[in-house]
Amino acid sequence: ATVNGNTDRELAITASIDHRDRGALSSIEGKATVRLAGAPWYDIDVTTKPVSLVEVGRFVPAAGLIGSASGPVRLVGAPRNLHVDADLRLADGGRFTTRGTLDLASREKGYDLAARLYTLNRRSVTTKGPVTSLNAVAMARGRGFEPATMRATLAADLSTSRWDSVAV
Repeated sequence: ATVNGNTDRELAITASIDHRDRGALSSIEGKATVRLAGAPWYDIDVTTKPVSLVEVGRFVPAAGLIGSASGPVRLVGAPRNLHVDADLRLADGGRFTTRGTLDLASREKGYDLAARLYTLNRRSVTTKGPVTSLNAVAMARGRGFEPATMRATLAADLSTSRWDSVAV
């Protein structure tokens, strides 16, 4: 990794990182600009080659994440208005894309995301739930994640999909 800049103002990072931890391997290449003066701001443009979802899942153990994902991920903006654009291919051939914005700075986290699933098998990314083959367009717009207090609009259009033994 090469880091240029000043910790009082801004850092420019170019990196090619391999991370091994307890059998999980992640490889990430890309660049990032992090503004530190005033309000934080990020411009992160990386490609996962792949990233271990097991490692990501160590931060959220209840998710039961497994497998890996490869592809470009772009995050741009301030934590209160962070633009996301990702196109990830999964180890079993499934694909997940998403675009939108996140509010990670507010007490009630916000999201306005659109996603597409292409033959996504939940079992390739999590130990939770049945085997699937999901082809869908989905969106989530709202605040919060706890069902009792969240305010959100959620929609999904599934086509030619399977949830366990149920065909859609």
